[in-house]
Amino acid sequence: VSEEKSKQNEPITDKIGETSILIFPNPARSLVTVEIQGWEENKGDMITLYDQSGRLVLTLNNLTWSNNVDLSGLQTGIY
Repeated sequence: VSEEKSKQNEPITDKIGETSILIFPNPARSLVTVEIQGWEENKGDMITLYDQSGRLVLTLNNLTWSNNVDLSGLQTGIY
């Protein structure tokens, strides 16, 4: 497996303060999991997904530490 192909399958990770975010699989076809570690539940938190043009295409409310995002209704693309 080439290094470039191996990196394509790595989860997306980010850290905001003490909160770690893990998004997988990468790439995805229909379902993406967003795990939030070091986060205290807050009723106002949400996940928003934008397309390459900057248009809002999906909002997910009522977050938990592990969230499944259904992408099956979206066109193939980069979000």
